[in-house]
Amino acid sequence: MDFALFLLVNATLFLRPAEIFPAVEALPIYNWLIIVNLGASASRIARQFKSGAALAASPAVICVLGVWGGIVLSHLANFDIYDARQDGYGFLKVIAYFLLLISVVNSRRRLFFFLAAITLFTVLLTSLAVLHYHKFIDLPALAAVEEYDLDEFTGQRSTTRRLCATGIFNDPNDLSMIIVASMGICGLGIVSRPLGVLRFALGAPLAFLAYGLALTHSRGGLLALMVGCATLFQARFGWRRAFWAASLVIPAILLIFRGRQTDFAGALSGGTGQSRAELWSEGLQYFKRSPITGIGCNRYAEEIGMVAHNSFVHCFTELGFVGGSMFLGLFLIVAYSIWRLRRVKQEIHSPSLRQIQPYLLALVLAYMVSMLSLSRSYVVPTYLIAGLGVVYERLARQGTSLKPLRFNAWTVKRIIAAGVGFIVLTYAYIQIALRS
Repeated sequence: MDFALFLLVNATLFLRPAEIFPAVEALPIYNWLIIVNLGASASRIARQFKSGAALAASPAVICVLGVWGGIVLSHLANFDIYDARQDGYGFLKVIAYFLLLISVVNSRRRLFFFLAAITLFTVLLTSLAVLHYHKFIDLPALAAVEEYDLDEFTGQRSTTRRLCATGIFNDPNDLSMIIVASMGICGLGIVSRPLGVLRFALGAPLAFLAYGLALTHSRGGLLALMVGCATLFQARFGWRRAFWAASLVIPAILLIFRGRQTDFAGALSGGTGQSRAELWSEGLQYFKRSPITGIGCNRYAEEIGMVAHNSFVHCFTELGFVGGSMFLGLFLIVAYSIWRLRRVKQEIHSPSLRQIQPYLLALVLAYMVSMLSLSRSYVVPTYLIAGLGVVYERLARQGTSLKPLRFNAWTVKRIIAAGVGFIVLTYAYIQIALRS
């Protein structure tokens, strides 16, 4: 019952029936479903907090709660009780989703079924978006974004239509992020021998999702795809063979995806890359003014005029070093937890769980890369990816000699070091980008 409800929650999250069918527009379907799902899963969620030791053995959960604490503290430090209550409550809904994911998806069978469901929802969502894009159907919620570019040499103005979907994916970059994740899941399915000859049928949705990614014209999405491929090759084949595999696949990707999407040099020299470096620079100036608690959640756009277009810079600026380090620490902990399973790979009891390890690592790292060009610190898909990593690590580690990571002084020191390192490296990059 709890897992079936969770699948319905995700179907509603992805497909947004209220935006597709005007008759149910006023109904808070997602809110109702997640409340019922929380009730049905209360006992499982409670186990995450049954003791201090149990919570300490879940450092990712502590980091998510730390982000919530950073959100509330960022407003209270500015004596803004109203926004502390509003934004704190809004993020509690994200925490509820994250806790449901890591509590309900608690078996190998459920994990693989959930991965298949995510891919199915993404394919359906992308299908609706593509049909609207090519004017086979008319759904206002799926209206494509039109972006105007000016050629500095010819003076000609061109328009690029970028594929969008509904709800939380109503942005080309958001859609590209979930498409890349689903492409990785399709790739996993294709190499999964237990599926037999049916696995080769996954080539069709993989190709369709690649087409959808091309229509988003998202550089961040394409970069995430390339990083994901490189990570997968290294994790599966080692550095030497990964180099040769990447030497063949990355150029092929750049040939398939053309135009704006592959113009990384132009973006860095004077396009979006230059403007984003300026945004990050302004963000760090505000970070200096309030380095501990930040300027306040959702205040970046108010103060600077635009969001940071970098989830990590966004968090450090709005939530200060406390909340920003917790957000960065969440993904570093999840990525490291999956990566270190290579030490005990032969001890993992399930062949399918052994096989999925490089794919989950690639998925998490690809999403992290995409967040370097997008501000998506407080939205559900971000915590869906982190939650998948947590679920996989728990299932794969069972029965092995590998001990769980714990939230202790060792972890805190490394989170602090990572936070300092990120700020320093970001500042160095900004200085180089703005001088070029």
